[in-house]
Amino acid sequence: MSGRKRIQVDESAWYGLLRSAEQLREVRRDLPRLLEDVRRQAQVDVANGFADVRDRQQRSEAGIQRLSEQTRALEAETNRRLQQQTADLQRKLTEGVGELRAETREALDAQQRAMASALAAERHERIAQSAGLAQQLGELTRDRARAEELSRTWLADADTITALIAETLPHERYAPGELAAVRTRVAQARENHALCRYDASLAVSQESYHALGELRVRIEQEDLARRSWQVAAVQAAALVERLIEENAERPVLGPDRREIPGAVLDVDYWSGGGLEELRRVTALVLDRARDEATSAQELRLIGEQEVPMLEARLSDAVQRAALSQLASQIRVNLADEVAHVLAETAFYSFEDAEFVDADQRGGFFARLRHENGSKIVIDIEQAEPDSGAVVLRVLSFDQDTESEADQRSRAEAIRYALAERGHQVQVPVAELPPAPALDPTPEPAEDRYDPAAHRRRGARRDEVPGP
Repeated sequence: MSGRKRIQVDESAWYGLLRSAEQLREVRRDLPRLLEDVRRQAQVDVANGFADVRDRQQRSEAGIQRLSEQTRALEAETNRRLQQQTADLQRKLTEGVGELRAETREALDAQQRAMASALAAERHERIAQSAGLAQQLGELTRDRARAEELSRTWLADADTITALIAETLPHERYAPGELAAVRTRVAQARENHALCRYDASLAVSQESYHALGELRVRIEQEDLARRSWQVAAVQAAALVERLIEENAERPVLGPDRREIPGAVLDVDYWSGGGLEELRRVTALVLDRARDEATSAQELRLIGEQEVPMLEARLSDAVQRAALSQLASQIRVNLADEVAHVLAETAFYSFEDAEFVDADQRGGFFARLRHENGSKIVIDIEQAEPDSGAVVLRVLSFDQDTESEADQRSRAEAIRYALAERGHQVQVPVAELPPAPALDPTPEPAEDRYDPAAHRRRGARRDEVPGP
């Protein structure tokens, strides 16, 4: 080997243009089939997610009918509002798939504000009711039969609501220990009743009943919110999962930013496995969203933060893949241009070419031969990862030793010709060959550029089974 020249070639105008093209980051989300599939699955998710809610609200209706007249109407109205809230959320969660997270957040916040306002009015009504009864305690004390009857009624109503909470609501998840605490107070009221202290029993049983009613509504609200966020998180993560599949292959853009017919971009390959890794992470996020143990707060974070980050990673993978494929093509085009220059100026003819290890994402080299037996290898690789700049090496394997002046002259001719074609090219510099390996019989440098050897390595790589 008699010479090795290094030429730095900056990214071309074409590469710079496409690099800044935002359309490379746009994922294909406007596909009617994709949206219809997601919408259909959303309906199933909503139906499954709210099935238990509807079932327990129906069971609550039956339990409410066992309440006394003084509390039945109030609890029936509360149940009606909860059912209406459930129906409204189901409808909003099923609509607007494209704006799912924003719709869900807005719907949940609005519904919770409305319910908080309604519950405040309910509490005010109950307090007023309690105050009215308190004023009557003196009279009730004198009318022991009436006091006993009211005490028994409030205790029965408290037992009914206690049973509804215990049998139909996940109270230990949202209010651990609270039901047991109220039960203790009800037991105290029942003990007072047994001791004929009806005034004390009435006060405690009434207060306990109000606490139980508020506890039931609060648990219903929190569970409904969690289920809503779960449905939203599952739908959002499932949409990303579908978008990954839909964007696994993308059209290839030409210099006019139009699709090249028949050309396909394999996003996972060109992103260096980035799409497969994103597919794995998205599946884990979807599993967490579907897990009943996942909290409402975590589900909300999935929908509002994690899923948008997954979509951003998908956009990055698509862009990285497009730019990687474009950079690969630039390396081939540049090698072709240099080969033409050497053919015109030094009468070298093309012999063979290949990517390193037959991997189009890596460096590219072309072998040229002169009629006198001399050989030249054009070796092109990226200057930096994810960069449009490339390093062009011209390696001489000459039968007749060339002078340094001849090599410099040839490198200058290549630089001039590339500049004429619009490339920004730095001044060529001599580059020392790599240090010899410790192996006592190192492979000759020329053999590193044997296209057949690289194809064999590529074939062996392709034969390795995937995970």
